[in-house]
Amino acid sequence: MDLNGIKSRAQKVKAPQAESGARVRTSSSLDKLTARLQAADQQEQSGLRKAAPLFAFAAALLFFVLVVTSLLPSTSPSAGDVVFRVVVFANFLLITVLLLRKLRHLSEIDYAAPMRQFLEATERRYRFMRPWDYLIIIVGCVLLGSVTGIHVVNVMMERYFGPEHLTLIIVSYCVFFTGLCVMGLVFTYLNWKRDKRQLWLEIRQTLAEFSDEETGSTPTSSESEVSRS
Repeated sequence: MDLNGIKSRAQKVKAPQAESGARVRTSSSLDKLTARLQAADQQEQSGLRKAAPLFAFAAALLFFVLVVTSLLPSTSPSAGDVVFRVVVFANFLLITVLLLRKLRHLSEIDYAAPMRQFLEATERRYRFMRPWDYLIIIVGCVLLGSVTGIHVVNVMMERYFGPEHLTLIIVSYCVFFTGLCVMGLVFTYLNWKRDKRQLWLEIRQTLAEFSDEETGSTPTSSESEVSRS
């Protein structure tokens, strides 16, 4: 047995560099993903800073009109008008509060947090809508649609149509309001798809890779396809 030959060949064997290079690329890609998420959050913050004052001004204006018309005898509105104005004011006020709350939440994000923890929180935040969002939208649309519908139907009946057209007015309003809600939901989805969907998919894929590393398994092609869906 040629021990010197074996020793010489053993000394020439070097550790593979692929794993180290993979770590470098993974770290670099995570840094880039974090930077892109931070840039997207800053862009969203800029939009919220512009939108919140507008909704706050609209809420204040509606409140002022409500108070003035309620106090002046010459402009005393009916009970239906008061309820309608109160609901519209409450809607603008709620939107303002939600915008300010989201703005504060964005300003408190810790981009230096542990990567797994940061991405899990960001994945939830970048989803299109969460169950709580659906509940708010459904309740808000039903409340606003009902109160607005009563107001619109009464105005149309008093000024333009007679009682024989009541069913037509109600059906027309329901179709119009439902279409308006659907359009709002579609545009909201398209905006999310344009601004956040790709980042959300990358976050999910990265989290799946973290899980695979923890379990020591390699994702199959089908699992990778699911992670991109």
